[in-house]
Amino acid sequence: MTQMLNNNFMRNLLGAINAPKGRKVCLAIFIGLVFFGYLGPWVINHGKATQITVECLEVVLKDYDRKYAENEYLIHQSPKSLEEQVHPFVGNGNIGFTVNYFYPAGLILRLGSSWTKDVPYRPMVRARLESLNDQSASIINYKNGMVERLQCYSIDGACVLMSLKTFVHRTRHSLLLQEIKVENKANTPVTLKMERNGPYYWKGSATSTEILEVEGNPHEYTLSSGKFKAPYERDRTGEYFVAMVIAATNFAKEVTIPPGTVHTEQVIAVVKFSQPFLDAHKENDISAELVDKTEEELFSLLHMDFNILMQEHVETWSQHIWSSKMWLEPLNLLQEDQPKKSHPPLPVLLQPQLSPQLVVATVYYVLSSVDAPLFLPSTSQLTKKEMYSALKMPGSCFNGQPTIFEENLWKPIDNTADMSDLVSHWQHTLFKHGCRSLLNLGVTGFMQAMMLSLLGAQFHEYELAFHADPTQIHTKVQIHNLLYNASFVDIDVDPSSESREIGLSITTSEAIKQSSQPLLVFACGAGCESEPIELNSERQVVDLKWTDPQTPVLYFSHDRKHLSFMKKSIIHYKHIRWVDDVPHEEGQHHHGLNLPVAFWVIIIGLIFGFHLFLFKLIYQEYCVGGGSRSSEKYRRGKDGNNSKV
Repeated sequence: MTQMLNNNFMRNLLGAINAPKGRKVCLAIFIGLVFFGYLGPWVINHGKATQITVECLEVVLKDYDRKYAENEYLIHQSPKSLEEQVHPFVGNGNIGFTVNYFYPAGLILRLGSSWTKDVPYRPMVRARLESLNDQSASIINYKNGMVERLQCYSIDGACVLMSLKTFVHRTRHSLLLQEIKVENKANTPVTLKMERNGPYYWKGSATSTEILEVEGNPHEYTLSSGKFKAPYERDRTGEYFVAMVIAATNFAKEVTIPPGTVHTEQVIAVVKFSQPFLDAHKENDISAELVDKTEEELFSLLHMDFNILMQEHVETWSQHIWSSKMWLEPLNLLQEDQPKKSHPPLPVLLQPQLSPQLVVATVYYVLSSVDAPLFLPSTSQLTKKEMYSALKMPGSCFNGQPTIFEENLWKPIDNTADMSDLVSHWQHTLFKHGCRSLLNLGVTGFMQAMMLSLLGAQFHEYELAFHADPTQIHTKVQIHNLLYNASFVDIDVDPSSESREIGLSITTSEAIKQSSQPLLVFACGAGCESEPIELNSERQVVDLKWTDPQTPVLYFSHDRKHLSFMKKSIIHYKHIRWVDDVPHEEGQHHHGLNLPVAFWVIIIGLIFGFHLFLFKLIYQEYCVGGGSRSSEKYRRGKDGNNSKV
């Protein structure tokens, strides 16, 4: 009986399979089994690998959180956000470079007061591990003046980290450096692949591979030379050209890294270029001279350790250039949970909503676009001493409107042209408002001028006065290491209703070494209402108030008696109020003409009545009166004709 049932079952099954519909079902089941049998494990392993790389990247990024303050770096983990929010730029006021790992860019050169467009050479070294997917993040390290990229790979359940650092040396005008480091923590070897574009549609250029012997060791490098059209120079007699020579050390295009080891590739590029020239026949002589200088500098650099070169750059940037800072925090973020006040809201028409990231990025772009003669090895000690003295005598800087209110000076950018325009705008603004002597000192003087301009601080013979209107400041403003004569001052403006104060302190800094003892610094707030305070390393505060008529919100001086004299004889005002104590009429004043609603209703009514009266006159004149006069004229004409008959 059982055998008969089995036979019936098999016949039914074979019959179902032989049917067209049955064959389709069996084929679908077979394909499904193959799919899940082969692709299922891949999907599972891929999910595990992605989780490992994400966790690995998170661990590395947390290390940045521990090392750096919030305003010292910026992280982006996708190419879209990197393009939209920030421009990954490195520069030293002579050469610059947009570090974009997704869309390689060319070098840019500083000709005159502006950056050029991309020149036909792409120095970016791109690296990846063969046949592996990664989780990556790009970092603009503001404190160290470089752009970094982290790439995490998963191999056999272990994390392999590759880091790439790119920077333009701050004290060596022609030097661009890149470091690729791979930490293979897996149990299997990995293959590192690297490539560089080099000359990119550079017509007429010549490229050759050369070798330099350094202490008995051969160093291979690629030498590229040629000319290109100068972007800004024009002449009726012809076009100007710029000659350029680049010597970049070579590297292996493919490297196998054993398990449990760390491999580092270090690439040096020396970039030399000429000023625009008109006579094309001079190209050979100019290029030959540039080649000699380029090879000579590369030869001297190859005698140095790469880590020493990096340390030189980082110390100069972090300790001497980035030591002075500006930091803004929107007040609406600080007070979003605070109750609203009864008086009208302060006007905000004159102040852009500046994000902290935008302020820091703007400062970074500017400082990366200005040279640093104070820190160049070629600058003599006598010249440096003269420049230090000039820093303490900034003339009438800054005698314009506070730049915190200038929206055109704070713009997010995403390309080199916009960055060049932004830097030029800052330069012209500061130059026009009395900061020429500071701008001539390079990046150090430029930063001091930017900090002075932020709150409209102007030097006078015996004092430094800050002219910003405190009722228009709706952000928490921090200025670090502002130089006043021989002293560095920290300023912290907090207009929030809980504080309403200006914090002040003297800082110690290695940015400028002084041989003499700093002078005493005294400060007082608006109107010098209270007695001047002597500043020291401890944070002290003055009240954040405003006067009517308006006077500076803050004063610095080395002479206490001078501030007391100003209070009695020079500073005149009728009223002094807290920063958030703005009368209704004062608040409305900034919004333009603000008359009662009844006034506008009467004006509109008069205008409407006038037009109605005018329409009535026209109607009577042409529609009613005009018609009766025409009829009367017709009747008079007809009667005249009858009388003649």
